Amino acid sequence: MVKRISDENDRRVIYLELTKSGDDFLQERTENMKATFCKSMQKFNIDDLTLLKETLNNMKILVEKMDE
Repeated sequence: MVKRISDENDRRVIYLELTKSGDDFLQERTENMKATFCKSMQKFNIDDLTLLKETLNNMKILVEKMDE
């Protein structure tokens, strides 16, 4: 799924490149995760969604403080 590429100037450096099969795998997994997430979200009522929104907003604030 990945290909190793050596740096011509410094043989200690190894680059990794995603192959077509690796890219396909990640795209398929991403679509599966999106579908599962959407299905799960349908179980939430308005109060649950409000709580989720507040929680995500609070997490954003905390993450931004880590970058200071």
